[in-house]
Amino acid sequence: MEVFFRGVLGVKLKSVYRSLTLAEADRRSADEMLRFAGVSDVWASRVHCLTLGPDGEGGFVVCLGFSVWSHPEGAGHDLSGIPRTGSNLIIGG
Repeated sequence: MEVFFRGVLGVKLKSVYRSLTLAEADRRSADEMLRFAGVSDVWASRVHCLTLGPDGEGGFVVCLGFSVWSHPEGAGHDLSGIPRTGSNLIIGG
């Protein structure tokens, strides 16, 4: 699995995750994240506020876009970041 965030505006991460849960933040949490990242109300509707970890306790990412990829065993990506043949996009935003 590979998670790729584009246009990261704010982030709070742990150094290790045993498992990773990615979810859209609720309105209250999203408002806090937007303040932390310095995103004005004018731009707020254009960004994603994502929580990480179980129950959103593992941090967050405020970004312009994201994608989650599944790669077959042994597959990687080239230096441009484009997945090799056999990779599947699970979700993107």
